[in-house]
Order: sequence, then structure tokens, then C-alpha cells
Amino acid sequence: MGIEEVAFDSPIAPSYSTTSSSSSKGRSTFIPSLFFGKRRFLWYTVLAGFLLFLIFSLYQHSLVSLRHHSAKEIIESLTSNLDNHHQNNNNMKLNSGRSNIDNNNNQLEENSSSDKTLPSNVTQSNSGGNNFHPFAHIFYYAWYKNEKHDKKYEHWNHKVLPHWTASTNEQYKHLVGKEHDPKLKQLATNFYPSRGAYSSTDKDVVMEQFLEIKNKANVHVIVLSWWGVSEADENGSNTELITPFFMECAEEAGLQVIFHMEPYKGRNAASVKRDIKYVIDKYGNSKAFFRHNGKPLFYMYDSYILSAEEWKTILSPNGKDTIRNTKYDSIIIGLYLNSGMRDNIKNSFMDGFYTYFAADQFTEGSTCSKWQEISEWAHNNNLLFIPSIAPGYIDEKIRPWNKQNTKGRENGQYYQRMFDAVLNLKHFPQYITITSYNEWHEGTQIEPAIPITVNNPNSDQFDNIASAYLDYSPKDPDFYLTKTRENVNKIFKL
Repeated sequence: MGIEEVAFDSPIAPSYSTTSSSSSKGRSTFIPSLFFGKRRFLWYTVLAGFLLFLIFSLYQHSLVSLRHHSAKEIIESLTSNLDNHHQNNNNMKLNSGRSNIDNNNNQLEENSSSDKTLPSNVTQSNSGGNNFHPFAHIFYYAWYKNEKHDKKYEHWNHKVLPHWTASTNEQYKHLVGKEHDPKLKQLATNFYPSRGAYSSTDKDVVMEQFLEIKNKANVHVIVLSWWGVSEADENGSNTELITPFFMECAEEAGLQVIFHMEPYKGRNAASVKRDIKYVIDKYGNSKAFFRHNGKPLFYMYDSYILSAEEWKTILSPNGKDTIRNTKYDSIIIGLYLNSGMRDNIKNSFMDGFYTYFAADQFTEGSTCSKWQEISEWAHNNNLLFIPSIAPGYIDEKIRPWNKQNTKGRENGQYYQRMFDAVLNLKHFPQYITITSYNEWHEGTQIEPAIPITVNNPNSDQFDNIASAYLDYSPKDPDFYLTKTRENVNKIFKL
């Protein structure tokens, strides 16, 4: 151990001689004291410096850590804000795409007639990859039969119908009551189908038709003519027998189905309620079953045959046999003929109305120039207005005395005017209906038709008339399908 250490560390100070002069004495006595204090001062200085260095180092470390932590927080905050900003932008973009649907769903709660919306039950299978839309409904008839699939013809061989006056029947006595003969290519239609006298039970045909409706016309909802649980049309066709088949085909094709409730003999409020319950119980769980805002929708053809008092028993919330606020509650769409029926529609507690008829000016409802005012009335009374659009009308093969109601197609211009009338409506309809896909008897079909010449040797006057056909020339057989698609896309911005 060195002497400095002993001298500083020892509790006993070393002794020194003091024989010098006074002047020397002062100096001599100061030197050892100064020496001793200087060494201690240096140690204190070193120690203090070390402590200051340590404190400064700790301070610098803390400051750097603080700055690093703050910078990290700032970066994280900025990143978070940017992420939120991008997310908000994405949400805004997504919401802008959904806003019309959301707003329209709110409007549907009020049963408004001015907006379009997706039904709440559109299934993923029918809406996801298939771009399902519910806005256009097309009337479809499943009453055709042929010998190959059904062992008999139905509807293609329809008889010529009588007029309600004897004098007119006398004028057409050479035609009235005669039956068309598909074997001779005499079909009860003024146009000849590209598929010939097909059967509505032929799955290949039906699937072709459904995919044609969906892919070529861009219509995803068919309105199936339905004649009751056990009843039949005037030709004896009970459509319920093949309805399960059509529902399966619609599911497979990605279409949805609305029932067009036809006026079978003896129809009344009680039988209508029975029909509604039957349809919902049997088909309501099918993914092809159409719903409007969660409720089934039914078109009621010739609804005016029943009085408002009778309809109220099942449609008024307080009706004695009401379907309202039950699992069978439905959207009921009546047929509108003219303004004289408005009270009937309102007092029947219906949810809206459609016009069906294809001949412009045949009824007030089918008169395009009246649609603006009719739509306004529907809007003011919280009713759905569903106009019906058609490519033309001719039923002279089965009603030769009805020429005054024939409406030529004008190479598609007649059809276009009806679409344009919808586009000009102030209160935009949620749905439109198209009359029709395949009502061949009345010449309203958009299903493809082809030119054909039939020569029947030794034919009489009926044979000559029965064998003559119109076609879509100079347009191609698919013309009315593609024209439907163009206008549906335009009207509903698809």
C-alpha cells in the first residue's frame, strides 16, 4: 500500500520537525497541511466528476430512450391514423355501394313505390356469383304439352274461342270452335316457336328457357302461372302437378319464382287463403322462392272479381280470417284495369297492383301515357305500382274477332316505348313486369320465334289461317331477349 493512501486513510497524522524561522515557520507549518488537503480535494474532485459523469450518462440514456419511445409512439400513432384513414376510405367506398340498398330497404319498410331494393331473403347461392337482381319479373306459362313427353297435346292445339255476341260468332263461324293440329304444324299462335311445339315437362327445354331468361334477358325472377291446389285452367291443365319440377329447375338455374294466382272457377277469399298457405308451406323454404322484404309476394290475376269486402276478410289486419301478422302474411298485388278500381284496391287492403295487359290503351292500366298519374296515385297511397311491359300483342289465332287490339311489334319500337315510359316516371317503380316470356297464344312472348312456311295441300280456309305465321324479321330470333337485357340494365343501372 503506498504512503499517500496511508496518509489519507490513517486516523493518525505523521509528525514533522518545526525548527525553521518564523517566516519559514509559517511556510513550513502550511506545507504539510496544504499537501494533505490538496490530495483530498483531488480525490473529491475525481469522485464528484465521476458522479457527474454517471448522472449525465444516465440522463442521456433516459433522454434517448424517451425520444425513441416518443418517436415510436408517434410513428405508431401515425400508422394507426393512416390505417384508420384507409379503412374509413374503404368503408366509405363499400358503404357508397351499399347505401342505395340500405336506403331502399328503409323505404321498403314503408312499402314505398318509389325505390328499388333487394329482398331480404336473397340467398347466397342465387345472389353471389350469379349477380342476382330482383327488379324485373317475367310472366311464364307452364301449360304446354306434346305427344312425345306427355302423350297428348295441350295449348298448342287450343280451340278458336267464341265471341260473347251471336252476331260476331256468326261472322266467324268457319273458325270458332275449331282445334289447331300441331301434327300439321298448325299451332294456336301467330308466331312459330324456335323450339317447335315443346313440352313444359321436358327438363332440357325448361333449363334452356330458364338460362335464356337469366343470361340473355338478364331477368332473374319468373312469375309462374298457377291455377290453384287442385283446380285447372279451361284446358284442364293443373299446374300444381308440375310446380315441384319447376321449383327444382329454378333452383338449379339460379332463378326465383313468384306465383301468379289465376282465377280458377269458384275462387273466393277462403280458397285464396288456402292457396297462400299451401304455397308457403310447400315451397316457402325453397331457395327459389321469392320474397319482398322477407314476405312472399303474389300476383292476383283478375283480383277485381272478388269484392273489397271479401278481400278484407283475409287482408285487413282485423279481418276475421286475416293472414296479416301471421306466418302467412304476404305482399298481395292486385290487377289494375282503370281508375274506377282504385277504391277496390285500397279497401281490399292490397299492397299494390300491376297492369299485365300488353295492348296499349286496351285498359287504362295498360295505357303508357297514363302511367305517370297512376304512379303518382300509388305513391300517395303507399302502394306498389308495378307496370307491365310487352313487345306487342296478337291473339288472332284463338280470337280472330279481336283484331282491333292487335299491336304490331314495329321491329322492337313498340317494346321500347313501354320501357321508355317507365324511365320517365317521377316515382321510380321498385319492380317491372314483362308480359311475357312465352304466352304464345296472345303473341306477347319474347322467347325466340323463327320464320316458317307451312304448305297444307287440300287445305280449307281454317287451315290456311292456322298455318300462317309471323316472325321477328328483319331482327334475329333472340332480338327481344337482348332488347330486354339492354333496357333492364338501363332502367335499374345494372
